[in-house]
Amino acid sequence: MPRLRTAIPALLIGLSISSLFALERSAQRDFERVQAMYQNANLAEAKVEAELFLIKHPSNEHRSTVRFIRAETQFYYNNYQAAIDDYKLILRDEIDPVLRAESLLHMGICYYYLKTYHQAQESFQTLISEYDFESYKHQGALWMARIFAEGGQYLSAKRYYEIALPGIHDNSNVRLEMFSVLLNLREISTAIRMLDNLNPNDPGRLIFPYLEALLSFYLRVGFYDDFDGAQLEYRITPENSTNAIRLLNIRRWLLENNYDNAQIYLSALTESSDTATYYRALLLRGRGFTPEADYILADLVGSSDFDIAVMSYFERLKILFESDQQAALTQLQNFIETNPQSNLLGEAYFLAGSLSYQRNEHENALRYFSRSKNYDLTAFQKERTDAMTGECWLMLGMNNQAEENLNRYLNLYPKGLFRDRAWFNLGITSFQNRDYNQTKSRLYALKTRHPESKLIQDANFYLAESDFFLSNYTIAAQGYRTLLDLHPTDDALRLRLAQSLYFNQNFAQALSVVDSLVVENRDSALLRANIHFNRRQFSAALESYQRVYDLSQNSVQQTEALSYKALTLYQLGRFREASDLYLELSGTQANPDTYLFLAAKSAMQSGNTSQAMDLYDRFLTQFPDSAHLYNVLSDMATIDFNLSRYGSAYRTWASVLRRYKDKTGFTQQERQTLREVFSGIELCLSRVSGFDEAEDLITMIDLFSSDYIKFELQYILVKLYADRGMWEMLLNEAESIRATAGIERKNEIELLMAESLIKLNQTDQADSLLAGIYTESQSIPALLKWAELEILGEDYQSALEKLRTAYAATREPDIWIRMLECSEYLEFQSYSEIWELGSEYAEANPWSLTSLMRYNLNSEDLPAARLAAINILDMNLSDYYYAQAYLVVAETDFRLDNFQDAIRSLVRIRELYPDFPDIIKAASFLQIKSLLQSGAISEAQQLYWESLNILDEDQILIINNKLESLR
Repeated sequence: MPRLRTAIPALLIGLSISSLFALERSAQRDFERVQAMYQNANLAEAKVEAELFLIKHPSNEHRSTVRFIRAETQFYYNNYQAAIDDYKLILRDEIDPVLRAESLLHMGICYYYLKTYHQAQESFQTLISEYDFESYKHQGALWMARIFAEGGQYLSAKRYYEIALPGIHDNSNVRLEMFSVLLNLREISTAIRMLDNLNPNDPGRLIFPYLEALLSFYLRVGFYDDFDGAQLEYRITPENSTNAIRLLNIRRWLLENNYDNAQIYLSALTESSDTATYYRALLLRGRGFTPEADYILADLVGSSDFDIAVMSYFERLKILFESDQQAALTQLQNFIETNPQSNLLGEAYFLAGSLSYQRNEHENALRYFSRSKNYDLTAFQKERTDAMTGECWLMLGMNNQAEENLNRYLNLYPKGLFRDRAWFNLGITSFQNRDYNQTKSRLYALKTRHPESKLIQDANFYLAESDFFLSNYTIAAQGYRTLLDLHPTDDALRLRLAQSLYFNQNFAQALSVVDSLVVENRDSALLRANIHFNRRQFSAALESYQRVYDLSQNSVQQTEALSYKALTLYQLGRFREASDLYLELSGTQANPDTYLFLAAKSAMQSGNTSQAMDLYDRFLTQFPDSAHLYNVLSDMATIDFNLSRYGSAYRTWASVLRRYKDKTGFTQQERQTLREVFSGIELCLSRVSGFDEAEDLITMIDLFSSDYIKFELQYILVKLYADRGMWEMLLNEAESIRATAGIERKNEIELLMAESLIKLNQTDQADSLLAGIYTESQSIPALLKWAELEILGEDYQSALEKLRTAYAATREPDIWIRMLECSEYLEFQSYSEIWELGSEYAEANPWSLTSLMRYNLNSEDLPAARLAAINILDMNLSDYYYAQAYLVVAETDFRLDNFQDAIRSLVRIRELYPDFPDIIKAASFLQIKSLLQSGAISEAQQLYWESLNILDEDQILIINNKLESLR
């Protein structure tokens, strides 16, 4: 404001001198009094006198000048709206062009401080375009630049700064603003050149504000390596810097918990401040001095710096959380609810997510993290949020979502602070999914890329476990030995080592390790018994199995121990005792093959498949003609299948089936066995990667005398061809068997034929076939396939009618979803009616919520569309749903002419979701339109050229037409 006051007196004198002698004496005195008070900076008195003048002399020719003085005093006292009202009245009068230009400039500045940027832009644009005063053009350009910088339209801001700079006499602050704009445009090399061109003879006064801006930018966007590099480049040390730079360094090192470096910069501060005190409290807390830190933070909660006060309050909540978790979360939630406009809401939601995570309330954590993304977060917080989102899904047991988010984190943050943890958690998801090879790959990535990570030991344990479950017992044993060197008293590791040695048939070493255990438990006793058994020390094994029984804690464990005892008795030749045990367990009569069969069954049921397969192999050797043979072979095939040995499982099931090649009639039990065999063969064929097994099946079909077996095998082939997309072969095979199939199987076969015809683009034949199936059987699956065919042909009206019929018969949610899709294609025909038919399914089907959101948007019900979007953001869904919701929020802002809000949302969408091309395309198009509407033409053109490769022809035409209209 002082700049304005010193500039105006000469203006006022110049305006008044021509009519000085024409004024009435009273009006003249009053006018001179107003002038004198204003020139002497008695603004309060000047305001009062100006108001009295306007009351006493409402028609005086100097009313505009007096009103201008009043407006200036209003401006000085931050009464911006009152000042604007006066400026508007001034501009209605016929006044000197200089006073008009000055009024426009000051009115625009008032609008700027009221954050009504659109009106501010109109004022400055008028000033620039309609008045031929260079100084005002430069001033107008300066404030236009500031508006665009405030809104994040840095390209337009840069253009206006370039116009303003030559006309600003003392432009050091403006050049610094320009420097910040260049950084935000990522024109870092240009900014650095600007920094390097500063006067080398006066480095202290000039360079440090630029270095502060540069380091602050690097810290804000997470460029930690560049932050460190800049300090080396410009020789910044704790001693050779400013307090602002020292504070940035403290913050930077606290992010990585490097308390030693943080302390060095804290000790170098030359002035006290609440920010420095806050960092000192964080440092104390990080080093374990929590009571001392809490004492300081309690005082800072009353700081006049609102941000420091709130951040101190948050830190105190973290301390409270250590003793009373619920109280801390309750207070934090109260803060969120009572401070809806706080600029630290993002910080609050981030903290709520972190505390909920620590409390194992992972669903709440996900919800809070999702909400935090709607606010401005630091680069560290954005990265931490994305990293912890994957961890939350992992803790919830939702491994697919965990993998999606963890991989997304690794893609988005190639130099992230938490990449080691992401690799580790990806390894855990693979381990939980029993994909042990993938577990090893991911954990080795952790070890090679982050050799200094604190997670290396945990990774080594899961690597050993993975090798154990992959039967790589030698490698697993090496891993357990390495871990035991670090944890020599860990009995669990020692037992795992003994088990690895046992499965590697190093029985003597395994027994030695078991004997070294400090505490005996059931697992170690069982391992000792198994070692004795495999060394054919059956008497010792029998005693050990009894010990296992004594240590058993439930009936399953007792059953397992007794079955081992029975088998051991059998090996000792004590068949009657073994028979007694089996009779106790199963109630069957004792005989040698039954003993062995049941022993194998018990081992398999307990999960000890390795032992079970050993026993089954012995069974096949000793009892090849036993009545249990088919069941034994079937069980062996099941074990092979469960161990992913699909080829071996297929051969076993095929060998069972060949035993029926000459039979034509079957008992009920035999049919049950055959159904299990067919199911096993089909499953194996669906899992093997090659075609050898299928070719074996084709050649095997003609071996059988039974039409029943031939049909079932051909039907398996038909389904296999469908799974592998071999549509021509499917049609040929299906045509040969559908005439002999029963009604149910015939419908299934014909549906597969229809699928083949669709895949082969023979849509007319598929349509005819499906029509015949439905006419003959009223089959709902056929009707649905028919609707699917019509959707492919874009006959959505007919498809919708068929889906309505199917839904009325089944009330299946998936059919309801397809109905909504068709309605959308038909420009939301009957949408509300369809929605009501299945609204109870909406919560379990997130896609339907996005559909409702689009319907409301299409219906111009913007509040409902926005509410639907916000509801989606409050649910634990995938990022793709969140991206769609944020896009609708931006669309509603755009349609309500809230262009700056729309732009902010769209910038955030493009930053957070670069991995969703359709979202980026829509967001880019809408952002370009928003920029054009807001007046940021340069920004819009820049984004337009960057987005040309993703925009479609219609979007390009719309933008070109808009740009043409603005030229």
